[in-house]
Amino acid sequence: MYLGVNEILSSLMINYVVLYTVNGLVSGPLREGAFTKTRSIEAFISPFEAGVAALALAALSWALLERTSLGISLRASGSAPLAADIYTMGRARAMLVSSLPQSLAAAAAGLILLGGLQTSFTALKQPQGYGYAAVLVSWMAELSPATLIPVSLLFAWIAGAGFLLQAYGMPSSLVLLLQSVALAVYMIARRV
Repeated sequence: MYLGVNEILSSLMINYVVLYTVNGLVSGPLREGAFTKTRSIEAFISPFEAGVAALALAALSWALLERTSLGISLRASGSAPLAADIYTMGRARAMLVSSLPQSLAAAAAGLILLGGLQTSFTALKQPQGYGYAAVLVSWMAELSPATLIPVSLLFAWIAGAGFLLQAYGMPSSLVLLLQSVALAVYMIARRV
Protein backbone atom coordinates (compact mmCIF):
# COMPACT_ATOMS: atom_id res chain seq x y z
CA MET A 1 0.00 0.00 0.00
CA TYR A 2 2.74 2.44 0.94
CA LEU A 3 4.96 1.52 -2.00
CA GLY A 4 2.14 0.99 -4.51
CA VAL A 5 2.59 -2.81 -4.51
CA ASN A 6 -0.46 -4.90 -5.36
CA GLU A 7 -1.49 -6.82 -2.23
CA ILE A 8 -2.60 -9.90 -4.17
CA LEU A 9 0.71 -10.24 -6.00
CA SER A 10 2.77 -9.77 -2.83
CA SER A 11 0.58 -12.31 -1.00
CA LEU A 12 1.08 -14.86 -3.78
CA MET A 13 4.85 -14.34 -3.63
CA ILE A 14 4.82 -14.82 0.13
CA ASN A 15 3.32 -18.29 -0.48
CA TYR A 16 6.61 -19.34 -2.08
CA VAL A 17 8.62 -17.94 0.82
CA VAL A 18 6.49 -19.92 3.30
CA LEU A 19 6.59 -23.05 1.11
CA TYR A 20 10.39 -23.11 0.95
CA THR A 21 10.69 -22.26 4.66
CA VAL A 22 8.44 -25.20 5.58
CA ASN A 23 10.30 -27.48 3.17
CA GLY A 24 13.62 -26.43 4.75
CA LEU A 25 12.31 -27.19 8.25
CA VAL A 26 10.71 -30.50 7.22
CA SER A 27 13.82 -31.62 5.33
CA GLY A 28 16.14 -30.52 8.12
CA PRO A 29 15.53 -29.94 11.82
CA LEU A 30 11.95 -31.28 11.98
CA ARG A 31 12.53 -34.42 9.91
CA GLU A 32 11.71 -37.71 11.57
CA GLY A 33 13.36 -40.83 10.12
CA ALA A 34 14.55 -41.40 6.58
CA PHE A 35 11.67 -39.62 4.84
CA THR A 36 11.20 -35.86 4.51
CA LYS A 37 8.27 -35.85 6.88
CA THR A 38 7.68 -34.67 10.42
CA ARG A 39 6.64 -36.92 13.27
CA SER A 40 2.91 -37.64 13.17
CA ILE A 41 0.79 -36.15 15.91
CA GLU A 42 -2.43 -37.64 17.13
CA ALA A 43 -5.45 -35.95 15.57
CA PHE A 44 -7.08 -33.81 18.23
CA ILE A 45 -10.08 -32.61 16.28
CA SER A 46 -12.58 -34.61 14.22
CA PRO A 47 -13.61 -33.63 10.69
CA PHE A 48 -17.05 -32.64 12.05
CA GLU A 49 -15.47 -30.42 14.71
CA ALA A 50 -13.18 -28.95 12.04
CA GLY A 51 -16.25 -28.06 9.96
CA VAL A 52 -17.97 -26.47 12.97
CA ALA A 53 -14.81 -24.48 13.73
CA ALA A 54 -14.64 -23.29 10.11
CA LEU A 55 -18.29 -22.19 10.26
CA ALA A 56 -17.61 -20.37 13.54
CA LEU A 57 -14.63 -18.58 11.97
CA ALA A 58 -16.81 -17.53 9.03
CA ALA A 59 -19.51 -16.25 11.42
CA LEU A 60 -16.94 -14.28 13.40
CA SER A 61 -15.53 -12.82 10.18
CA TRP A 62 -19.02 -11.79 9.08
CA ALA A 63 -19.66 -10.12 12.45
CA LEU A 64 -16.31 -8.31 12.25
CA LEU A 65 -16.95 -7.05 8.71
CA GLU A 66 -20.64 -6.20 9.06
CA ARG A 67 -21.05 -5.04 12.65
CA THR A 68 -17.90 -3.15 13.61
CA SER A 69 -16.33 0.14 12.65
CA LEU A 70 -13.25 -1.79 11.54
CA GLY A 71 -15.39 -3.69 9.03
CA ILE A 72 -16.88 -0.45 7.72
CA SER A 73 -13.38 0.96 7.28
CA LEU A 74 -12.16 -2.14 5.48
CA ARG A 75 -15.14 -2.23 3.11
CA ALA A 76 -14.81 1.48 2.40
CA SER A 77 -11.07 1.11 1.76
CA GLY A 78 -11.75 -1.08 -1.24
CA SER A 79 -14.59 0.80 -2.86
CA ALA A 80 -13.82 4.41 -1.93
CA PRO A 81 -10.22 4.79 -0.72
CA LEU A 82 -10.23 8.58 -0.42
CA ALA A 83 -13.54 8.59 1.44
CA ALA A 84 -12.18 5.91 3.76
CA ASP A 85 -9.22 8.11 4.63
CA ILE A 86 -11.50 11.04 5.41
CA TYR A 87 -14.58 9.48 7.04
CA THR A 88 -13.32 6.29 8.68
CA MET A 89 -10.22 5.40 10.64
CA GLY A 90 -8.12 5.46 7.46
CA ARG A 91 -6.94 2.72 5.15
CA ALA A 92 -3.49 2.25 6.65
CA ARG A 93 -4.71 2.00 10.22
CA ALA A 94 -7.63 -0.26 9.26
CA MET A 95 -5.32 -2.66 7.44
CA LEU A 96 -2.84 -2.74 10.31
CA VAL A 97 -5.58 -3.32 12.90
CA SER A 98 -7.18 -6.02 10.73
CA SER A 99 -3.91 -7.94 10.37
CA LEU A 100 -4.27 -9.42 13.89
CA PRO A 101 -7.65 -11.13 13.28
CA GLN A 102 -6.43 -12.24 9.84
CA SER A 103 -3.33 -13.79 11.37
CA LEU A 104 -5.37 -15.50 14.09
CA ALA A 105 -7.79 -16.89 11.48
CA ALA A 106 -4.89 -18.21 9.37
CA ALA A 107 -3.32 -19.82 12.45
CA ALA A 108 -6.66 -21.39 13.39
CA ALA A 109 -7.08 -22.74 9.86
CA GLY A 110 -3.59 -24.27 9.98
CA LEU A 111 -4.30 -25.78 13.39
CA ILE A 112 -7.58 -27.26 12.15
CA LEU A 113 -5.86 -28.71 9.07
CA LEU A 114 -2.92 -30.18 10.98
CA GLY A 115 -4.89 -31.36 14.00
CA GLY A 116 -7.83 -32.85 12.18
CA LEU A 117 -6.78 -34.00 8.74
CA GLN A 118 -3.05 -34.12 7.96
CA THR A 119 -1.42 -34.88 11.36
CA SER A 120 2.09 -34.38 9.89
CA PHE A 121 3.97 -32.17 7.44
CA THR A 122 5.71 -33.54 4.38
CA ALA A 123 8.05 -31.71 2.03
CA LEU A 124 6.21 -30.35 -1.00
CA LYS A 125 7.67 -30.06 -4.48
CA GLN A 126 5.02 -27.55 -5.52
CA PRO A 127 2.40 -25.49 -3.71
CA GLN A 128 -0.78 -27.36 -2.93
CA GLY A 129 -2.90 -24.39 -3.85
CA TYR A 130 -3.91 -23.24 -0.39
CA GLY A 131 -2.96 -19.59 -0.86
CA TYR A 132 -3.79 -19.50 -4.53
CA ALA A 133 -7.19 -21.13 -4.18
CA ALA A 134 -7.91 -18.84 -1.22
CA VAL A 135 -7.46 -15.75 -3.38
CA LEU A 136 -9.76 -17.21 -6.04
CA VAL A 137 -12.37 -18.35 -3.49
CA SER A 138 -12.43 -14.97 -1.71
CA TRP A 139 -12.74 -13.16 -5.04
CA MET A 140 -15.61 -15.39 -6.21
CA ALA A 141 -17.29 -15.03 -2.80
CA GLU A 142 -16.93 -11.26 -3.21
CA LEU A 143 -15.30 -11.05 0.23
CA SER A 144 -18.57 -12.03 1.90
CA PRO A 145 -18.24 -14.57 4.73
CA ALA A 146 -21.81 -15.76 4.01
CA THR A 147 -20.94 -16.85 0.46
CA LEU A 148 -17.44 -17.94 1.40
CA ILE A 149 -18.64 -21.28 2.81
CA PRO A 150 -20.47 -22.50 -0.35
CA VAL A 151 -17.65 -21.36 -2.65
CA SER A 152 -15.07 -23.00 -0.36
CA LEU A 153 -17.07 -26.22 -0.37
CA LEU A 154 -17.24 -26.11 -4.18
CA PHE A 155 -13.45 -25.79 -4.42
CA ALA A 156 -12.98 -28.51 -1.78
CA TRP A 157 -15.27 -30.75 -3.82
CA ILE A 158 -13.25 -30.00 -6.97
CA ALA A 159 -10.00 -30.87 -5.17
CA GLY A 160 -11.52 -34.08 -3.76
CA ALA A 161 -12.90 -35.04 -7.16
CA GLY A 162 -9.46 -34.45 -8.65
CA PHE A 163 -7.86 -36.90 -6.20
CA LEU A 164 -10.54 -39.48 -7.00
CA LEU A 165 -10.11 -39.04 -10.74
CA GLN A 166 -6.33 -39.49 -10.38
CA ALA A 167 -7.04 -43.00 -9.09
CA TYR A 168 -8.67 -43.70 -12.46
CA GLY A 169 -5.65 -42.45 -14.41
CA MET A 170 -6.71 -38.86 -15.03
CA PRO A 171 -3.96 -36.19 -14.77
CA SER A 172 -3.65 -34.07 -11.62
CA SER A 173 -3.95 -30.90 -13.72
CA LEU A 174 -7.64 -31.75 -14.11
CA VAL A 175 -8.21 -29.94 -10.79
CA LEU A 176 -6.87 -26.71 -12.29
CA LEU A 177 -9.07 -27.24 -15.35
CA LEU A 178 -12.18 -27.72 -13.18
CA GLN A 179 -11.30 -24.63 -11.14
CA SER A 180 -10.88 -22.67 -14.37
CA VAL A 181 -14.29 -23.85 -15.61
CA ALA A 182 -15.87 -22.76 -12.30
CA LEU A 183 -14.20 -19.36 -12.63
CA ALA A 184 -15.32 -18.99 -16.26
CA VAL A 185 -18.92 -19.86 -15.34
CA TYR A 186 -18.80 -17.31 -12.50
CA MET A 187 -17.43 -14.57 -14.75
CA ILE A 188 -20.03 -15.28 -17.46
CA ALA A 189 -22.82 -15.30 -14.86
CA ARG A 190 -21.62 -11.93 -13.53
CA ARG A 191 -21.84 -10.46 -17.03
CA VAL A 192 -25.38 -11.71 -17.68
